[in-house]
Amino acid sequence: MKFEEDEVQEPVTDESVNCKSSERPKDGIKVVRAFISASFDLSADRVVGWLCDMAQGIGIDTVWLKEEYEARPTREKIIGHIKDCDAFVQVITTDVKKSGKEAGWLGNEIAWACTSTPGNHMAVFVEEGMKASGLAREVADNLTFDRQHLEIVGQK
Repeated sequence: MKFEEDEVQEPVTDESVNCKSSERPKDGIKVVRAFISASFDLSADRVVGWLCDMAQGIGIDTVWLKEEYEARPTREKIIGHIKDCDAFVQVITTDVKKSGKEAGWLGNEIAWACTSTPGNHMAVFVEEGMKASGLAREVADNLTFDRQHLEIVGQK
């Protein structure tokens, strides 16, 4: 997966983020779970945390593997979690272009999600200054966001 860079803003670092829902509905109500595909770079934490908070605010449980360690092969772990989720959300932040270290994993994750996500429920969020390519442009409309003005996309 390749990303094109328009105008890049400096990343804003923030405190640690929790993308796990702490409560589960009772009485047999199905929990909707979304796999979050995003950079593990510290500069992405604020954005991913905000997105997780938004999802959890409307009752969607989020799974971001930055927060989970499992003693099994990475590929197997990612595919297993994608299959266990009802939706797939990819967040493309400017650090992906700057460091280049996450682009391959993000490309793999979206490809695995295309064959593993029930109902193909997918969303792609792209930070201003970035352009998604490949499957990220094809699976869903890309929602562009500015990390300095996340409140424009939605309130927590």
